[in-house]
Amino acid sequence: MTYLFWLIIVVITVYAVLLGVVSLIYWYEVLNCPCKAIHHPACTPLTVPLLFLYCCVSHMVVRPLFILLYLITRRSIHSPLSVERNLSRPPVVLVHGLYDLPASFFMTRRRLEKAGYRVIHFGYKSFFIPFETIVTQFDDFIYLGEASFPEQKFLMVGHSLGGLIIRKWLSREGNEDRVAGVVTLGTPHGGSKLAIFAPGKLASNLKRDSALICSLALSSPPKIPCTALASAADEMVLPAAALLPPDGWKFRETVPGTHLGLLFRKRVINHLIEELDSIE
Repeated sequence: MTYLFWLIIVVITVYAVLLGVVSLIYWYEVLNCPCKAIHHPACTPLTVPLLFLYCCVSHMVVRPLFILLYLITRRSIHSPLSVERNLSRPPVVLVHGLYDLPASFFMTRRRLEKAGYRVIHFGYKSFFIPFETIVTQFDDFIYLGEASFPEQKFLMVGHSLGGLIIRKWLSREGNEDRVAGVVTLGTPHGGSKLAIFAPGKLASNLKRDSALICSLALSSPPKIPCTALASAADEMVLPAAALLPPDGWKFRETVPGTHLGLLFRKRVINHLIEELDSIE
């Protein structure tokens, strides 16, 4: 028991140190590579520790809690066949980010269902699987969903890498005609400098000069409504200009929040619902 206790302490300490380093890199980027299209928070003795504290709470408290809640309720959120059919609005497909689980959308799902939307989760593994394979799995998932809900086109929401999965899927011929609209949350449309430190081949797709980022940059502007929601306090997407979507997309800056915190803040989720309402 003593060894387990000290192991937990070591893991928490290492995680906190890593988050501290990420926060410092974020502030360095804000001071040296600001983006005019985004309202960066002021670097003050108050905001610096607050951002670090928010990161720690998001990653080490809220995320484990939502994973626990997800494990309890996961049977009801995986398959399009199990979605509530008495809700009045179109189905919304939620695609999580790298190293994450559908559990990260726990709060988002509850509020979307409260607003009348039917919610479906697409999950994928973050290791030992090529990006293109995930996109193909996503396509199979959408075919299953279309068979279950033939009366309405899907709305799609992607957090972080999830937004790039959706964009790559949309770039395949004919797929735009199958979707009503897309909203991304904190998606690194231009990649992120921090991706060079992330383990796994899947993470390499998030590098600034990756083949994925370069190919998506050459994609034609979308014919359907597409919106990118992003926060000026997103510590994982650097530089901040990488949060800006390509031509043809709408950009909306949310209230300040960390990368993971975008999925928890009530006002951010309200912004998401507003964008989905405008598409519907």
